[in-house]
Amino acid sequence: MFKHILRSTKFLAPKNSVTKTNLSMFKSQIKYHSISLMFGTSFNLPRMHSFSETKHDHNHDHDHQCGCGSDHHHHHEVTEANQHYINGINFFNEGRLEECVNELQTTIELDPTIRDPHLVLGCALNFLGKHQDAYAVYEKAIELFPGDSLCYGAWGNLLLGMKEYENAVSKLQKAIELDPQVDQSYLDLGTALYHLERIDEAMEEFRKGVEVNPKFTDVYVEWSKILLEVEKYEEAIEKISKAAELEPEDARISLVWGNALYKFGKSKAKADQSQQIESAIPSDHPEAISTKIFGEAAEKFLRAVKTDPSLIESHFLLGLAIGKLKRYEEAINAFKVGFGKLHKVPKELKEIINDENIKEDSEKVYLQLEDYFAARFNV
Repeated sequence: MFKHILRSTKFLAPKNSVTKTNLSMFKSQIKYHSISLMFGTSFNLPRMHSFSETKHDHNHDHDHQCGCGSDHHHHHEVTEANQHYINGINFFNEGRLEECVNELQTTIELDPTIRDPHLVLGCALNFLGKHQDAYAVYEKAIELFPGDSLCYGAWGNLLLGMKEYENAVSKLQKAIELDPQVDQSYLDLGTALYHLERIDEAMEEFRKGVEVNPKFTDVYVEWSKILLEVEKYEEAIEKISKAAELEPEDARISLVWGNALYKFGKSKAKADQSQQIESAIPSDHPEAISTKIFGEAAEKFLRAVKTDPSLIESHFLLGLAIGKLKRYEEAINAFKVGFGKLHKVPKELKEIINDENIKEDSEKVYLQLEDYFAARFNV
């Protein structure tokens, strides 16, 4: 049940480190950041396993992930350690992480030979920002369960969040050596390698990840993001479109897809302009291809807006894409919707988007907003 202990290290340790755990945001993004997959997507409670029970028992892992329960296979008395574990999981589900940690620590004191509480405890401590404490938990887990792939995978995931990329690579490679069927390990390893600028190796790990699990959308999403970073736009579009096939209603996938199309459109527009300047015979429709691509980008951003209006950046990116179609007032309206969702609009933007400026020259207003948001969102 711990094969997918975490679905995103970026949420746990973003580039701009957060100071407060946002558990409600975490729960709302289960498809990307899914500790809940340990317990089923509705945080159903599993039975604890000892290491000896779970070492090679993939069928049991599947049963617990699917919420099938375990009593079908064995009947287990609820011991004192089990009860504290159940309490800890309930506290986690309620967002009471400090109390969750206390219960899991008690569980381990009563019976340190059970693997799963170590993994959940490390994860809870990570969410609380207590990364060194989480590190110590995983280090102890490895001592107790030296041949357990999931312990190494969880430790590597933590190290990735802590930006200790070389160390993360070592742990994740060990996890894969012990069990090459855990798809999350390939995602985390690929991400760590990317941060070490070992791009080709990162791509290879992502490829292996989708071989192990062709329906692992997170790999396609992260793969696409990295391809965008290295300006391989068409490949990025191919990968993110596969994720969209698997999760067509996921707003964040639509957002990444729109971003890939928008960047591709800008690259085509730039190429069209260069070709027109160099050509002795100017093209009749030099913007036709890029305009079509910007239209597709706007469609994806609009889908993201409709699916999840709380994704503020999607409103601004929608405005950028619509403006590329020269529909300036419509673009400005999309920006305004985004501004309405901010706690505070920067002063310089308030000065740009006043009605008098828009009425006088909506294209000029759009171009000013484009400069601001293109830099902000790196598009």
